[in-house]
Amino acid sequence: APVARVFYGYNATLKVIDAGTDKYNKTSYGVTFGGGINIRMNAKGNVLSVNLFVPVRSKKFLDHYDEINDNPSFDMQNKLIPVALSVGYNFRK
Repeated sequence: APVARVFYGYNATLKVIDAGTDKYNKTSYGVTFGGGINIRMNAKGNVLSVNLFVPVRSKKFLDHYDEINDNPSFDMQNKLIPVALSVGYNFRK
């Protein structure tokens, strides 16, 4: 069965280590939209769930991220991902 999901909360964080200050650290709060399918796997009701999520981040956060990412003084270890995929399995007794 198809499913739609909407979440609100933080959907990205930026933490700069060894900068001597936390002024570069930021958290993005916003909506994340998702959709997917739930597939019933057997008569017990076990369900395989596959979803794709798209976070909505503010321009202010993305501009700050780009500023840090483009600054050669910082070594960005992890990049923002534009979408996320989840796969889950629900075991019913």
